[in-house]
Amino acid sequence: MFDDAYRRANEALHPALRLQQDTIAAMERRKRPARRRWPIYITATAVVLALVLLFTGLPGLDGDSGGGVMSLSAYAISEPAYPAFPQRINADHQAREDYYGEYRTYREELGLIEEFDADFAAKVGDFSAETSQLLLTGVGENRLYSPVSFWIALAMLAETTGGGSRQQILEAMGVEDIEALRTGTQALWRRLYRDNGVSATRLASSLWLNERFTYFEEPLNTLSDCYYAGSYAVDMGTEEADQAIAAWIDVQTENLLQENTSGIETKALTALRLYSTIYYYGGWSSAFNEAENTEDIFTRADGTEVTATFMHRTQEASALIGDTFTAGYLGTENTTIYFVLPHEDVTVEEVLSEDALWERLFDREQWENREVEWSLPKFDVQSDLELQETMEALGITDVFDEALADFSPLIDEEALAAQGLTPPVLNVAHQAARLEVDEEGIRAVAYTELGGDTTSDAAPPEETVVMDLDRPFLVVISSPVEGVPLFVGVIHDPTAS
Repeated sequence: MFDDAYRRANEALHPALRLQQDTIAAMERRKRPARRRWPIYITATAVVLALVLLFTGLPGLDGDSGGGVMSLSAYAISEPAYPAFPQRINADHQAREDYYGEYRTYREELGLIEEFDADFAAKVGDFSAETSQLLLTGVGENRLYSPVSFWIALAMLAETTGGGSRQQILEAMGVEDIEALRTGTQALWRRLYRDNGVSATRLASSLWLNERFTYFEEPLNTLSDCYYAGSYAVDMGTEEADQAIAAWIDVQTENLLQENTSGIETKALTALRLYSTIYYYGGWSSAFNEAENTEDIFTRADGTEVTATFMHRTQEASALIGDTFTAGYLGTENTTIYFVLPHEDVTVEEVLSEDALWERLFDREQWENREVEWSLPKFDVQSDLELQETMEALGITDVFDEALADFSPLIDEEALAAQGLTPPVLNVAHQAARLEVDEEGIRAVAYTELGGDTTSDAAPPEETVVMDLDRPFLVVISSPVEGVPLFVGVIHDPTAS
């Protein structure tokens, strides 16, 4: 379904012509020169802050797009230099050998040959487990969540805040200081980023600023250098600004989340919007045969039934047999997808609440070699998660408090005070996500928004394991970093759009 679409979109890493034309049309109406410093003063009586961190996307930002839709040169304050990931061509043996040689060189140049910092990986893993329990349990509906997205969002939020606001974020993430967070997250970004024309874990970020306000340059440079985030100044509150931001996101997400982007609306006093995107695609190592699909019953948690399309395959693989669940995995070109099926008398939320779940899931020594019979429903599901309560449960509260929120590293709060304005405060925090599974592979995107304002490889199999996912189950998209999932989802109804 979406394999051909992904390949088409990946050609030359340029967006579709229509998107180019639409975005250029939106941007050409008022182009402004690139600026490194802009002492533009606030003259209004209130400032609106919308800090938006979106974790979605296809394709990635090409810094050498020659003035095309993604260069945004007319608005650019700074633009990051993205890693040039080698492109995989399966034309012949020599082409494949050339790719692997280029890939080894790429890894050496970015320091990816060395082992990833196990302590930092454990911090991200613990954060993933805790937040997944907070966000995905006790709801009885499809829910999708990207821990990596939320982590990067909070890291970038930490870069733009100070004082108690920053300290609370660092403590919630289990990181001792901003330098450790910055170094570790940059290494994580480089470890996860992949874009070889066949599969992708593609990350990109952008910071949109109000050209009428005064900001400090240092955090912008840090976001560019460490988080690959470009910074742009636009005339907030205009249709031009709204369309430029929306079109950028639509290109990153290949229009997968237009229901969200169509509602983007800035205000004249919007101070900033910050987007950090992640797009995942992986084709199955061995595709399902569509001719073997069947229509069968999927039973929801409440006992009601729906008819879903199930894909089928039997293979020698590994399985994890637990007291409350059975787990199996399917491989893609770039990672592993885990499916966790609770026993019939256990709910998926109960499994998610087990403290040892993640340790067991990612420990291959606990897996047994079995023959696995797969019955996997096709699905294309979406969800929208509110994050403020989760952030507060993690101890991040100051950014929501008008008296305590501190964005002084980014915004000149003294200038605000001189104008009789209160500092920015967050009042919106949510993540929207979408997950598609079919015969060819799996694709996932997520969209996290934080916004606010201010007022004034085994022995022969022992037995067969049946992975008949005909009732609510858990799906986990792993990453190259052990213990760190890209996405976690609870599927209660594969037929729900």
